[in-house]
Amino acid sequence: MNQKTQTEKTAVQTVREVNGGKQPRKGFRETGAGRGGHLFEFDMIRCIAMFCIFLFHFNSIVGNNGILYSRLYRYAGRNLTLGQQGVTLFFILSGCTSVLSFRSLRRKAAEASGVSPEALSLKDSVRHVVLPYYGRRLMALLPVFWCAYFAAFVMFVAPGGPHEPWRFLLFGSPAGNEVPGSFLLTIAGFDGYLSMSGFSTSYLVGEWFLGAILILYLLFPVLYLLIRRYPRTTAAAVLLLYILYTELYPFGRMKETDALLRIPEFCFGIWYMQSLQKTGWKTAAVSAGVFVLCVLVPSPLDNMYSVLVQGIASFFVLAYLGSLLGGLGGKAAALVRKAVSALAGVSYSIFLVHHFIMDWVIPAYRGTVLQWYSWLRLFAWVFFLALVTAILIRHAASGAVLAAQKTLKKAENKASIS
Repeated sequence: MNQKTQTEKTAVQTVREVNGGKQPRKGFRETGAGRGGHLFEFDMIRCIAMFCIFLFHFNSIVGNNGILYSRLYRYAGRNLTLGQQGVTLFFILSGCTSVLSFRSLRRKAAEASGVSPEALSLKDSVRHVVLPYYGRRLMALLPVFWCAYFAAFVMFVAPGGPHEPWRFLLFGSPAGNEVPGSFLLTIAGFDGYLSMSGFSTSYLVGEWFLGAILILYLLFPVLYLLIRRYPRTTAAAVLLLYILYTELYPFGRMKETDALLRIPEFCFGIWYMQSLQKTGWKTAAVSAGVFVLCVLVPSPLDNMYSVLVQGIASFFVLAYLGSLLGGLGGKAAALVRKAVSALAGVSYSIFLVHHFIMDWVIPAYRGTVLQWYSWLRLFAWVFFLALVTAILIRHAASGAVLAAQKTLKKAENKASIS
């Protein structure tokens, strides 16, 4: 058996185990080193979502700086902005990938205990599945966030004078309700989320999304259990509460930034991995029709309904197209998959750094008039800087985590010897 065949069999076995013993769907391909069992369509959707957010913020900052350009694309149709389109895809993907991570942990815990995943005790489930799941999610989000925050702090806050950095860290920005020790919220990743409610925090990067996704990850084990055991009842309850909360929303913050109003998208991702794991052409065709309708026809209802419907419809369409592209053979297709996988691997880092890179570069063009080629050149330059910065920050975060792990291991060894 050659090495390629052995690798493919290992990848298929990995997906079968992660999917609770189910065969991977037709068209499965491993999408890059270290990402075995990761579906190509997820990487593709992640890249598209990142580009939607990047393009929206780029054109918004270009417009805010008085830079004239005839076509500042900021909308994904008549109801959503490009930013909203990208964010809803990210929430759905987070539900999907959480299921993969959780199933993998359940399988490993069951193997260690010598029982089936369904026979795991509550104590073993909490200790060997739920807590490690939280650990994985936090380690995937926070170290990179801290590194990105440090870079933004050095660029924008530290030059403000000897006292400004300390005041900013302790009390946050001057506007809003001061929160003493607000930097603790930054360490936890909730500064941007709370700033949307008018609190004065030390927010610099990550926006409200980071805090929202952390809340959803916290709720995931309960949501996953409910969807597994009571799928219809859970779906009905989630939709009913979603409608009531949307219509009777009691807070002053933007609805789309409230984590509780993103639960349906997150739950859809869980349901997709639990019940479908693939999108057929009929579902994709109907979803394409719904998506076109959302794009062309303005909705009289609350914008949150458009976010949910257009987000789910676009996910089905992109998942189907991604499965087709992921199943293509040939060197060119394999090269595209590797490039998409590599870009998807740094998409979160790009999300963290793109705003302050734009705020650093674009104001230099304030008041100018851009032709289409000048706009494209500026976009490419800003994206290149964001990509390089994201890669450096991701490597810095990985190095810091490895160093911390080695230090802890040495301390444990010394403690055991003594």
